[in-house]
Amino acid sequence: MDLCITYDEWEKKYKPRYIIEAGEGKQLLHDDGTPAYTYFDTTKDDYDFMMKYAKPNTVWTERYDENDKPYMTSGVGLVNRLSFYVTEVSHEGKEIIVQG
Repeated sequence: MDLCITYDEWEKKYKPRYIIEAGEGKQLLHDDGTPAYTYFDTTKDDYDFMMKYAKPNTVWTERYDENDKPYMTSGVGLVNRLSFYVTEVSHEGKEIIVQG
């Protein structure tokens, strides 16, 4: 059974990383405009670059459901993926869904 958590819980517990080397335009921003954390596209170049910074079980996949609502899953997803994120804290291989 998958564990479901909110985006706020995900941010607090898993600590998405801000990776300055990814360059401008790859950062999600806080309300004040400062970088919050980095996202990676699903291209091979972005994936390869991301994996230089990812430790085991620290990659998350953003997806959209059938109603175009975003959600994330732990791990590297290869189907219906939009982008990837790297966290400081490992999800330890647990199947986790992040939504809401």
